[in-house]
Amino acid sequence: MNWRAGVVPFSVVAALAIACGSNDAGESDDGTGGTSGTGGSAGTAGASGTSSGKGGSGGSSGSAAGSGGSSNVPEPPDVDGATPLEGLTDAEKGALCDWGQGLLGGYDTVNDCGNQVMLRTYINQGACMMFEFPEGCGLTAADWIACAAALAPSKGCEFPDVCLPQLEC
Repeated sequence: MNWRAGVVPFSVVAALAIACGSNDAGESDDGTGGTSGTGGSAGTAGASGTSSGKGGSGGSSGSAAGSGGSSNVPEPPDVDGATPLEGLTDAEKGALCDWGQGLLGGYDTVNDCGNQVMLRTYINQGACMMFEFPEGCGLTAADWIACAAALAPSKGCEFPDVCLPQLEC
């Protein structure tokens, strides 16, 4: 794992915030049960139509976004998921950083995880690009995207299992 200039990689910071506990537990404030347009067939609630959101209707009829509690996560940048992290271009890394940091509130944002635990996002795209894409770990862009999307509902305060391989780098 790389530790440079006293800056802790985002994935490690998120791991340190595991115990912070999110107040909204992944619920969306808009009351919808999934990503717009993925709510199953018209007039039919999905299997978990009201499990996310506050009183929402509809839901996912097979959509991971609605049933997984990560509703309202915007689509990731158009990057080939099979690309190893070390094979990403600077433009692709920048796009992934912008997207991933946007999920957590944007660059240079402090998220209050409760219990006196704060999570600060990268100050800018350059810092993100420097620390978020380890080499030689066998991780792909799809692995990185899955972790970033899983961190979104808690704004990085809860560390999902899908992100564990990044800690091992």
